[in-house]
Amino acid sequence: MTEQLDRYMRACIEAFYNFIIVDAKGKIVYVNQHYAGVLGRKLEDIIGEDIQKVIPNTRLKEVLRTQKEEIGSIMSFYDHLLGGDVTVVCNRRPIWENGELIGVMAETTNRNLSEVEILYKKINEIQVENNKYREQIETLTTQRGPLDAIVGKSAPLMEVKKAIVDYASYNLPVLFTGETGTGKEMFSNAIQQLGLRNQNSFVKINCAAIPKELMESELFGYEEGAFTGAKKGGKPGKLELANHGTLLLDEVGELPLPAQVKLLRVLQESELERIGGTHAISVDFQLLCSTNRDLSQMVEEGTFRRDLYYRINTVELRIPPLRERIDDLPLLCTRLIQKINQTYGFQIFGISQEALDCLSAHSWPGNVRELEHTLERAAVLCKSGSIDKSHLVFFKPSTRHQPEPAHLAKSSTGSLSKQRGQVERDAIIAALRKAGGNKAKAARSLNIDRSNLYAKIIKYQIHYEDE
Repeated sequence: MTEQLDRYMRACIEAFYNFIIVDAKGKIVYVNQHYAGVLGRKLEDIIGEDIQKVIPNTRLKEVLRTQKEEIGSIMSFYDHLLGGDVTVVCNRRPIWENGELIGVMAETTNRNLSEVEILYKKINEIQVENNKYREQIETLTTQRGPLDAIVGKSAPLMEVKKAIVDYASYNLPVLFTGETGTGKEMFSNAIQQLGLRNQNSFVKINCAAIPKELMESELFGYEEGAFTGAKKGGKPGKLELANHGTLLLDEVGELPLPAQVKLLRVLQESELERIGGTHAISVDFQLLCSTNRDLSQMVEEGTFRRDLYYRINTVELRIPPLRERIDDLPLLCTRLIQKINQTYGFQIFGISQEALDCLSAHSWPGNVRELEHTLERAAVLCKSGSIDKSHLVFFKPSTRHQPEPAHLAKSSTGSLSKQRGQVERDAIIAALRKAGGNKAKAARSLNIDRSNLYAKIIKYQIHYEDE
């Protein structure tokens, strides 16, 4: 039994990557075969040698002196088997017998420290992935509705949110106006999700991203052979794909006039013809539009059709720029930092008040989009912990007033959009009075159709007594 145990004990010791024992005087009494090869020496030549001569930078004699173990020490030496320097994790332990120190043993737990680094990297990747899923779960559990994705509680923002709730269920055309970077698409997403068609298709098209010569084929589709290069069997357009659902025309002010004419007919007749087609296709969708341009000015300049303008802005919602809702900055930073952590694997948990004060002093001409890019750059410098002012060394706050488009600017009597709305409301009331309350007659005098007039009566809350 003793011989068998000795055989197993020796096999276990040989299984270590490196294993060595010295006596109380620092003489080598045992070294396993692999360690001898690493040291570039024959086993029989090492036994009995002073450890300091074999391994000059050893700490085994220091352990003999202090009689204290050293666990997880880093040790570098030349590995003759690999032909290069290696760095390993080494454990050194005193050996006691009947209360007397009789020697020290040492063994390494990793072949090379790079293995530890790889293991640490894998653990870190798992932690980052776990944080990502945790933040996603937190986002899903805290977001109870479409409007919760729109961050902010300031009065201007809450006014828009309330309007979205009010109009979402009526399938009215909605025009979102606002500066670049205010998040108009998020608001259009919210009104679609709250609407009656939220289970049907939601088709989006950026009018500024499509060449003018391709606009009509993208919107209305085409039949086979309509032009050179037309696909076999033809292709449905975005309006056709949005049937029974919702269509968003982003940057609608970029629509060329020919496409405006055809779009107006679709909105009036609820049908379209593909390019090269000979039959009408019925379509029914809710129309959402967004723009950062002054469409009323474009109407006066002749670059946007007046009749189409009145068709698409039954409900006009102005998205406030960030400088008008600067109180939302802390909430926006929190949400954007969560998004940045998920995208880049950072572990940033907040932003200091000093950094917030610095950001609050800026006029934000690029609005929320500019804020996100600023935080992304600061996050690269921070990576973990809290973003503070030192991570914003590149940021130069500008308090200069950034003029917004004329149709969005404030005046002493309110925004121009509100003034236009008041003028339009007064014109409708005057037309109704002149027509004796006959809405069809009033619509003809205003050069709009009756359904559009009804929508505007709802929009401006015009009651019988106003007529």
